[in-house]
Amino acid sequence: MKIYSWNMLCKNRDLDRAFEFISKSDFDIFCLQEVPKEFLEKLATLPYNISHAVESHLFIHREESKIFNVILSRYPIVRSQEIALDYYEPTLPWRSRFIAHIINSLQDLQIWAKGLGNRHAQYADIELGGPTPDWVSD
Repeated sequence: MKIYSWNMLCKNRDLDRAFEFISKSDFDIFCLQEVPKEFLEKLATLPYNISHAVESHLFIHREESKIFNVILSRYPIVRSQEIALDYYEPTLPWRSRFIAHIINSLQDLQIWAKGLGNRHAQYADIELGGPTPDWVSD
């Protein structure tokens, strides 16, 4: 089985080339992170089963947009769900939290993007068909 995983970077400026790569790739499952809404709509035109969930809300220069997790599959996706993740990480060292606070403060000066909010992960159950392989445990 061929599984691809790719963080697209939500501000990727080469989406046409990325789309061409994905559409010509020989994969069974392709997982993408930080997919912009416009690219998600383009991915939905491909002849694959697709599942998507909001990865997070991105705030740049006081404007909010959503970025997505996307799973493309040659096999039927029988179930998928997003999993809420905590945004603030209390176990980070104080220096890391302080730097994140400074960066987020630069949002007011429109110098830096504010952090992500409402973060999510995603899972999908995919039906392979045929007998269950020996390596799959119940």
